[in-house]
Amino acid sequence: MLDCKSFLLGPFGGLAISISGFKGDERQRLVQDIEAGGGKYTGEMAQGQVTHLVVNAPSGSKFDFAVKTGGVKIVNAAWVRACVDMGAHKVCVLVARALTGHATRQRTRKNTASNAPPPQQYQ
Repeated sequence: MLDCKSFLLGPFGGLAISISGFKGDERQRLVQDIEAGGGKYTGEMAQGQVTHLVVNAPSGSKFDFAVKTGGVKIVNAAWVRACVDMGAHKVCVLVARALTGHATRQRTRKNTASNAPPPQQYQ
C-alpha cells in the first residue's frame, strides 16, 4: 500500500520566502521553520524570485520593493507560526489572506461585475 504522506508538501512547499526586520534568534527560528516546512529561504529580493516576504513592521527596503513591484505576499511571523502549526499549504494561503486583509470576496448581485483589485497588502 502506498503511503500518501511521503508525497505531501510541507506548509511552505514551492514558496520562496524572504525576511525583513528580524534579528538574532527570532530570525534564525523563522529561517529554520521555513526550510523545515519545505520552503526556500532567500536573503535577496529579486522580482519574480520571491513569493512571500515576512516582515516585522511595514517598512524597510525589502518591504518597499515588494509593494512597488507587486506579486509578493507580505505577511508576518504569526503567519509562519500558524502555517507550521497547521502544516497545510492551503490553510496557510487562507491565513495569509486573513493576516494581510485579503479576505475572499463573496459574489453578490451587486458585486458580480466587479473586477476591482484587492486592497494594498500590509498597509
